[in-house]
Parts: sequence; C-alpha cells; structure tokens
Amino acid sequence: VDIAVYVEGEPFTTAREKLIDNLLDHATVEALVRDAVSVPVPDDATEPSLPAEKSEKESESAKKDDAETEYAETREPEKPIVEVQRRAARTVAQRLVNYMASSDVKADREEIRWLLAEWTGGPAVLTLGPAMNWQRVGFAPLWNALDVDGDQSLSAAEIAAASERLAQADVDENSIVELEELFAMGPRNTTAPHGYPLLVVVDQETNWQQLSSHLQAAYGRRATKQQGLAASPTSALLTRIASGDSALTPTDLAALVDEPADVRLRVSLGGNNPEGKEQENEVALLAANPEEHSTSEKMVTVVRGAEYLEFSAGELKEKEASEPAATQIAIGAVVDGYPLFRLVDRNGDRRLSARECRNFSKTLAAVDLNGDGRIESQEKPTAIRIAITRGPHAHEMLAEPSAAAEREDASDVVTPLKGPSKSVPAWFSDMDRNRDGDVSRSEFLGTSEQFQQLDRDGDGLLGSQEATQ
Repeated sequence: VDIAVYVEGEPFTTAREKLIDNLLDHATVEALVRDAVSVPVPDDATEPSLPAEKSEKESESAKKDDAETEYAETREPEKPIVEVQRRAARTVAQRLVNYMASSDVKADREEIRWLLAEWTGGPAVLTLGPAMNWQRVGFAPLWNALDVDGDQSLSAAEIAAASERLAQADVDENSIVELEELFAMGPRNTTAPHGYPLLVVVDQETNWQQLSSHLQAAYGRRATKQQGLAASPTSALLTRIASGDSALTPTDLAALVDEPADVRLRVSLGGNNPEGKEQENEVALLAANPEEHSTSEKMVTVVRGAEYLEFSAGELKEKEASEPAATQIAIGAVVDGYPLFRLVDRNGDRRLSARECRNFSKTLAAVDLNGDGRIESQEKPTAIRIAITRGPHAHEMLAEPSAAAEREDASDVVTPLKGPSKSVPAWFSDMDRNRDGDVSRSEFLGTSEQFQQLDRDGDGLLGSQEATQ
C-alpha cells in the first residue's frame, strides 16, 4: 500500500522540514540575543556603598509599610484559598533554547530531528505494535453462535438453521439480537494472538531479516488453504510471498521498495479548502489492484478474497499547540473481529434488527466465495482496519467501533430512530418500541387490515417511508 500523506495541504515531509527550519531560526535568534545581553564583569569590581542615612522618600515608604502591617494584624484571618496551579506546556522551540543554553551546543538539522523523536515519544512516523494488532481477533459472537459443532466452519445444515439460531438468540423477544445475547449462546473464539505485525513500513531502513520471519509466520502454513480465494498477486515477488516461499532472502525482499503498489491512497489531514473553510480529513483512492473496492465519506475499502482492508483518517483529537504532534504521523492496523456481525449489521448500531436478520441468508451466500454451499474457516470475512492520524492517535481511532463498508446494495439500510422525528408521523415513533427504524406487526397497535394497507411492499415490516406515505 502506497500512502501519500498531506498535512495542512502540504506533503507531510515538507511540513515537518518547515518545522525544523522554524526551530533552527528561532534557536539561532535566541542564541544571538543571549550573547548580546551577556555583559562581562571585571574581577576587581565591587558593589557600590550604600548611603549612611535614608532619604526622606524612603522614610515615608517605611512608615507606610509599618501602618499596613499593624492593620493586617488586627484583621480577622482570611480563610485559606486553594488554587490549582497549571504549568504551561513548553513549546518545542522553548525546549530547544533551554537545551542549547544548558548544554552549550549549536543544534543542527540532524540533532533537531533526533530531539523531535526524543521529545515526542517516537520518530516522524509511528506504527502500532503487534500486541494491539490482534486484540479483537477472537471476538466472533455471531460466527460462534452459528458454528454449533465448533469446527470453525459452517456446514450446509448450520447455514440452513441460521435464521432459527438468530431467533433463539433473541431471549427478550424484542425483535433485536444484541451482542450480549449472541455471546451467551456459545463460547468466545479462543484463537491465539499472532506475534507478527500487520503493518510494516517499507523503506531503506526496513529490517528485511525480521520481515522475512514475519512473512513466514503469516503465509507459511496457510498459503495452501488460501489458494483460489485471494486475488492473484501482481508480480513474481509477491507471488512468492503469498505462497509462503521459505527461500526468500533479505536481498529478495529489499526489492519491495521498488515494487508497484496494489493500492495507492492520498490522505489529507487538516487544512482549508479553496473557500478558506476548514475541511474534513479525507482518504482518496488513487488506484487499486484488484478492482473490487468501495468508497464512502470517511472510508475506503479494498477487498482481497475473504479479507478486506478499511482505510480511514483522523485528525488530532484536540487542537494541540504542540508542534511535534502536528507533524507526527501515526499508522495502525488491527483485525477488527466480529467477522460476520459487522457485515450483517448494515447500519452499524451494534445490534441486529428484524430486517437485518431477514437479509442474513443473502449475506452468507456472498461469504461463500467458492459457492460449495458451506463456509470454511479461510472464507470467514476478516476486516483489517487501517487508520492514519496526525499525532499519536491511531490506537484511539481503531479502538472505536466502526460499521463495515457496504459490499452489497445499500438501498435497504435502515437508520434507527433515537427519538421523535419530524420526518415520520408521531404514531410511528411511538410504536417503534425497540428503536430499529421499523414497526413490526407485534408493535403495531392497529388492526391486521390497517397493517397490510400500510405495508406496501408486503415484507411484514412498516418502514418510515411507508408510514410517511
């Protein structure tokens, strides 16, 4: 994946070099000012003698001080006031000046780069560690509920019984299947976390020996199972990697620097649009191989067989005054977990409505990649979310739950009602007790004839559009 990152409308590296230029200029000016005001004192210099008698003005001042002291002693003591003292955060420029003054060194460009890495907790580009990559890989409540025999695959019989299993999960009979209800149906997946990172920065400083070990761990044992499911790699080197070739050397892998990317993205963080208004963070897909992809307002999704990559971008959570945070990029990747649940939960409200459950069979058919009527473990849809943020916030962004991108027609997606809405009749909002955006026959307080008259498409649910009509 080739990602071009822009900060405030400029390439990321340009923005960071500008910061270094500003720091150098500021430090140089401060050093000149410091040298200019340093006045040498002769060794034989002595303090001037004080006058023997106080002047008339000084005497009057002393009398005034004595009077204020006498008044203060006769007053009632004031109650102690506790004040919260906040220490203002020093900017990098201030820290640099203090550093130069204390160490008596002249900072250059390379040293400032090192200091930025030291003071901001890392280099210009931060990557999420492997420990967080796989935290949610074992969370598969819907899959475990359907996988009755626990063999990590769904047989034809288990697929046929999927709707019945969902009905059994709805313990409170409110036509909504909650995550907690699914977890109660079966044991949580105990897949052991993997030790290799999902994301490795490929450049001239990459540890190719370590990457070779990671690739063996990722592809060595599962390559034969994945044949026919993933899209064909675009080069001989990528084909060898995907097949788990143990003969790959660090020298072979170093050629990855010059390999054409499968996915090319442009990420814009902060800045203003041509009208001068602050613009949202944007992820734009420039090119993708394979061609199966989708884009939404905040996400780009690229599908490769059973796995699909979701790219999103995030700004600093607050407008921090810290210059390094503004020009430090964090990139993280995690396996999101909930492999089936995120695809069925079309509106992303973390629960399955009656309408979503009704479309479940269509979702399962799309997951069966080879069309043999069963879903093997290697066909289990795996979402790898990748976040690019300004400042060290990628882990926070990836910790937030996110709805899967639509891989099917989104025309039947229903947004739940969180309260009364002016766009629908009041009776509809009142009857929609489970707040799933539909009124079922059990929720409808009128007669069966009235329900059938309103249910224009005959699907057994009244949608907001039908109620409005």
